[in-house]
Amino acid sequence: MHEIEQFFSRYVAERTKRDRAYWEYHSSLRPQFFTTVPQDDPGKEWIAKREAESIIKLELGADRAEVRTSGEGMGLKRYILSRLADGWRIERVECACPFCNESGGIAVGERKSCKFCKGSGWRKGSD
Repeated sequence: MHEIEQFFSRYVAERTKRDRAYWEYHSSLRPQFFTTVPQDDPGKEWIAKREAESIIKLELGADRAEVRTSGEGMGLKRYILSRLADGWRIERVECACPFCNESGGIAVGERKSCKFCKGSGWRKGSD
């Protein structure tokens, strides 16, 4: 396993632990402050989708890397990583543009850049 794959695997595992802690806290507030408490726990599905995120493409440079993933049930994601003295760090996260399907363009008579992603095929994401 490549060091970036190991880094990403550790990241997803740590993020999942925090997701579970967050959802447990959030769920504990519902009975106190909301009129209804869902029978099904929507957090379990959300956490499962995030936990299942996996690398589908890896482009490696000397000090930078691009990691494309399966996303979290909401479309593909792209992580831009930078190598620091003590290892890899995530510089930014982007989501595939749902309006142009990552093409960067919208065909309207003549090919025009997608106004939502400004032609890049990616939009600022979060994690």
